Amino acid sequence: MQLPEELAGSGLGGWLGALAATIIGGGLMLRRWLSRDSVERAGDEARVEVIDMLTTQLAAANARADMFAKERNDAYREVADLREKIARLETQMGYMQAKLERLDANPHP
Repeated sequence: MQLPEELAGSGLGGWLGALAATIIGGGLMLRRWLSRDSVERAGDEARVEVIDMLTTQLAAANARADMFAKERNDAYREVADLREKIARLETQMGYMQAKLERLDANPHP
């Protein structure tokens, strides 16, 4: 059985043409796939950068909150110390007032 003239004449040239078309088509598909992958990688990198930035901001906010909490606790301690001192002074003043009243009530010659 013989092939028609159009198919028989193609021979090696036809195979090379088909091979070139396949390689070019495969290259274009690979380029498209890599381009899509590149976009996905860029999106992933952007997400990572956003997460890193938010993590850094969170750490800074936590540090500020810790600093303010420490300042608040120090202020509470200072107020408590001052109240304690005032209570001692009031007690001491009451004691001195009572002593003064006793001295006024019993004058010495």
